[in-house]
Amino acid sequence: MSTLCVGCGQCSTACPMDLPVMELFRTAAARTQARFDYIPGRNPDEPLPLSVFEDQEFTDLAAD
Repeated sequence: MSTLCVGCGQCSTACPMDLPVMELFRTAAARTQARFDYIPGRNPDEPLPLSVFEDQEFTDLAAD
């Protein structure tokens, strides 16, 4: 959802636990886009950031 949310708010309205779902999606989207230097709509041929995996992508997070 981090690249598909349009910010309509229906998920927050429908949430039976009254969670701010839209805000959570927006936060996740912003962090995903920043981490992968991804701007939605910039290039329709550009793959979505979470659909492409590179072996050495998160070496800075892996423990030795």
